[in-house]
Amino acid sequence: MFNNYFKTAWRNLLRNKTFSAINVLGLGIGIAAFLLIVNYLRFEYSFDDFNTNKDRMYRVPMTVTETDGNPQTFAFTYPAVAPAMKKDFPEVQEVVRFRRRSGIVQHGDQKIIEGGTIYFVDPAVFKVFSFKFEKGSAATAFAQLNDAVITHSTAIKYFGNEDPIGKTLHYNDEDYVVTALLKDVPANSHLQFHILLNYNKYIQLTNGDANTSWGWSDFYTYLLLRPGANAHALQSKMPAFAQRYMGDDMKKNGYTVSFEIQPLKDIHTRSRYDYEMAGSGDLYYLKYLGIAALFILLIALINYINLSTAHSLERSKEVGVRKVIGATKMQLVRQFLAETFLMNAFGIIIGFVLFKLALSQFSLLIGQNVTDLQTATWQFWVVMLIVFVSSTLLAGFYPAFILSSFQPVQSLKSIAGFGTARQSRNFFRKSLVVVQFTAAIILIGGAIGFYRQLQFMSTRDLGVNIKQTLVLQQTANVDSGKIPSVQSFLNDLQSIPGVQAISSSTDVPGSEV
Repeated sequence: MFNNYFKTAWRNLLRNKTFSAINVLGLGIGIAAFLLIVNYLRFEYSFDDFNTNKDRMYRVPMTVTETDGNPQTFAFTYPAVAPAMKKDFPEVQEVVRFRRRSGIVQHGDQKIIEGGTIYFVDPAVFKVFSFKFEKGSAATAFAQLNDAVITHSTAIKYFGNEDPIGKTLHYNDEDYVVTALLKDVPANSHLQFHILLNYNKYIQLTNGDANTSWGWSDFYTYLLLRPGANAHALQSKMPAFAQRYMGDDMKKNGYTVSFEIQPLKDIHTRSRYDYEMAGSGDLYYLKYLGIAALFILLIALINYINLSTAHSLERSKEVGVRKVIGATKMQLVRQFLAETFLMNAFGIIIGFVLFKLALSQFSLLIGQNVTDLQTATWQFWVVMLIVFVSSTLLAGFYPAFILSSFQPVQSLKSIAGFGTARQSRNFFRKSLVVVQFTAAIILIGGAIGFYRQLQFMSTRDLGVNIKQTLVLQQTANVDSGKIPSVQSFLNDLQSIPGVQAISSSTDVPGSEV
């Protein structure tokens, strides 16, 4: 019986090629756009999910309020916070500090500038974060002060296909020995690095300040709470904690510091703090994208319903003949649902193909690696398939019941006598058209708004002509005694043909002071 339903459905699709093509392509394009957006949202919401203990991991940011009363938010805090919390709060199982550094790293004759991709980290980092080892282990990674852990791509960059274990990297007048190799950090990690160095070495280099200072900031601090520990209860203890260690200094200098306990999963999409390690997502922006994806799918489904019901008049005589020869209403419903299922199956296949074809260009648009957007789990695709099948079949129920409800006498009479029967359906169809056009207007209006805002940002007068301007950054430490050599270097640059003017500055104009 079902085989017959699909045969009949296939014949009807071939007999109405234009109608079928419009329906299938409309549905396919809508599904492709929906998939692109939802897959991007999946990637954004999956940040830091690779960590086994993600539900027990927290960051310690802070808010500093000066005497003028204006609060400043910082994603980092002071280096002494970590050991003090480990000592004072039994619910804290592990603490890890990250201190970001930049500079020239040398191996042999090769010198590479690492811009903010070097971190000094506490040896407990691998007890907290679930970074995967290719070689070496967490137990031996930072056994010595000058040990270094690098990622797979970093090893290729410095050592090619050679085994990096035991090899030396020279950084800031120190030699560091590679003791472990990590797989590249997942793209959906808010922590991105190339080289990890032993934080105990940094304590030594700073004469202990990197462990005891309550005034030197720029240290990102992470906690791993013990199983069953209450983060809200820990948060309630933080005002007393700040007062205990910084109360006298806050009173003397007229400022206040409050420490917060921020869940790891909130860092990428919900963080309100400045000085994040990497660019963070915006929860409201992501919600708008989710609404846009639903609108697109809704428009595609409503388009299918409207086209199917508009086509119903041509199917009325077929329904009349079928009923006259004994077909029941449920048999007709199953027949038209089979036709809907077949058309939707084609739409889903076309949508998936278009999604795959557009993914590379879409990845360029959003600034992500295409392979990162292709790493969705099979559970994601099962959910997407269920969404598409259920939503499109639900959309097919209305046309199926409309078509099967035609009375044989009215169906076989002239079309003129069929007008009254269509009155009740017109209101619903018109309502769907209104919903469809409303959703389309909202999407188009939003797209125009975003486009004009981006145009404004890209054409805004910066107050300086940046065309044909090159910035050279000096990464080595230079004290005032080296100013004559810097001036000599500027003179050499000025003598290069094509160089119109030279200027020097302690920082790049436009960056933060």
